[in-house]
Amino acid sequence: MNYLKLFEAWVENPKFFRFNREEKAEGEWTPIDRQMWGSEEFNKCLVRHGFPDKKKCIHFMDSVAFNRDYMGVYGQYIYEITVDNLSNLGWCFVCPINDLFYKGNSFYESLRQGNLLLASIMETPFKDLSVFGEGDVDLRNELNEMVKYLFKFNLIGLGTIEDLKKSPHWGKEKLFVWTNDKVNIKKIDSPTKINKVTKSYKNEPVISTEDFLSKGIQSKEIGQFYQSEFGKTLKREQLGKEEALRLLDEWIKTR
Repeated sequence: MNYLKLFEAWVENPKFFRFNREEKAEGEWTPIDRQMWGSEEFNKCLVRHGFPDKKKCIHFMDSVAFNRDYMGVYGQYIYEITVDNLSNLGWCFVCPINDLFYKGNSFYESLRQGNLLLASIMETPFKDLSVFGEGDVDLRNELNEMVKYLFKFNLIGLGTIEDLKKSPHWGKEKLFVWTNDKVNIKKIDSPTKINKVTKSYKNEPVISTEDFLSKGIQSKEIGQFYQSEFGKTLKREQLGKEEALRLLDEWIKTR
């Protein structure tokens, strides 16, 4: 009974969290223009369906998705996020929205771990869809098809916090949320040191040459990655394999 009461309290009073590279003053936080990772057409598609614009939004995650390993990619400062009951939210379950559309590392890692929700959607034509179409018309149609299946399986959604809590995946799958509305932030942890990942045997790189080649990056192009901000982040934070591959995926999208 005590467990059920705790779970009911969590459902009624959800906690959201955000990692940030810069320290912020507690209180109200207004979204500002941000550099968007991912396709401009992909963002336009979401906006056409009513989602908040990713170019001016605040991202956060729920307790299920919270993982301190994200500090290496998103920043070392951790904040608890509170949203207004009428705020317009966009959300996705299992993995960040980019990974759903690009079928990135987190997407396939969840499949390898046996996520039944993703396994179900991969039994549909969604499996063969891609954001990389041949021309604007083809790409727009492809994106709309992807959205159709993501909505059908409730992998993505939009609305208020009350709408979100009605999702069948609420509290069961990792949740990632974004909004164009103001939020309130409260610092809950401010670590001064990030635990470093021990390097591989004989200083083997976290991302191997085979990893680059498997993603279509030729040997002569590998240096471009390490010279980019993504590569510098990898070297500075000494990330583990999974987060390193996530950075590589994000760099590939910006090329």
